[in-house]
Amino acid sequence: MQASAPPSKHLGFRDKSRLQCWAKLRGDNSALELSCEKKSRTVEVGAIKSLLHTPQQLQRVDGSAGITPEDFCVALHLSASGNCIPFFFGSLRDKNLFVLTVAKIRRDGPQSLLLS
Repeated sequence: MQASAPPSKHLGFRDKSRLQCWAKLRGDNSALELSCEKKSRTVEVGAIKSLLHTPQQLQRVDGSAGITPEDFCVALHLSASGNCIPFFFGSLRDKNLFVLTVAKIRRDGPQSLLLS
């Protein structure tokens, strides 16, 4: 059995628009599979430089993402490009679950979420 990220969130774009999307862990927990409408992208957990989730950290994200203090937002800061992918969650609980899940995989490895 494996853990998975909360099912629905919104992905932010440069024009401040938001599109509903889904993020799920790949079967071996090594990557996030992001899906929005007909587009999808895989982000390897090892390609994430940092998870930006505190108000101070989120100030580093490009202002065009439209992040406000009231948002439950997490941005994936990517190592190779330096770009950020902002996710907007519907609740603090969902945001925290996402942060804890991805942080655990980054710290302890993909196998850390698998139950034996």
